[in-house]
This record gives sequence, C-alpha cells and structure tokens, in this order.
Amino acid sequence: MPSPQGLPQGQNPQAGLVAGRLDGPADPQPQRPLGGFIYSFQDDARGKHWVIFEGENLIGRAETNVNCEVPIAHGTTSTRHATIRCANGQFTLQDMKSTNGTYVNGRRLEPNSPTQLTDGDKVRFGGYTVNLVIAQRQ
Repeated sequence: MPSPQGLPQGQNPQAGLVAGRLDGPADPQPQRPLGGFIYSFQDDARGKHWVIFEGENLIGRAETNVNCEVPIAHGTTSTRHATIRCANGQFTLQDMKSTNGTYVNGRRLEPNSPTQLTDGDKVRFGGYTVNLVIAQRQ
C-alpha cells in the first residue's frame, strides 16, 4: 500500500536526495557542504545554474565521459577546462591548460596558476560566461 507521499511502504523519501538533487540511489561518498553557485543566461533565457561545493569542482564539456561537477554544453569549453576550489568560504579558479582559455572579469588566466575569486565575479570558460555567487555563512 502506498504511503501518503505516494511511495511504497517502507521506502525512504530522502534515499535518492544527493547533494540537493534527486538522482536515484544514495551516493556512497559523503555529501560536501555548499560553497556557492555559478549561473548563466547565455544560451537559455530561463538561466542555468550549477552548485559549487566545498573542495575541488571540475568544470568541463558536458558531452564527454568525464564526470564534472560543472558540465557545460558549449563547444569552446574543454573536456577538463578548469577547477574551482572552495575552502572555508575562499574560492580559487585554475585553468587546466584549456584550449580557449579561462577569464575572470575579462582577464585571461595563466594555465595552472590559481586565482582568487570574489562574490559577483564574471568567469568565462572559452566562450561561455557565468557569474559567481558565494554562499553566505551564518
């Protein structure tokens, strides 16, 4: 008999909630705390957003077999384009020798050289632009 939430009896409604999204079976890895978000209206008037978690977040092209925290479906984004590292509310961005470069507020980054990010920064991965929102800690 279904439960009031429409789930079969005994099924946990939170079982598939992984890092704030419903993905199926629970992830065996521990959940990482929220660091912030990046968002873009470039290819979608409704906007797209990605969550940035504590630790390292890989940005790369969506149409590959590489597992990225931030998969971007844009032809100018490399497979392993860049990383955003969040540690204790501090954000750094590092270009990973991408083909079309990584930019912060219009300035091209040197490959493999971490650069500090601040709330509201405009970041471009090749030709795809996003904006950074850092989550406020209470």
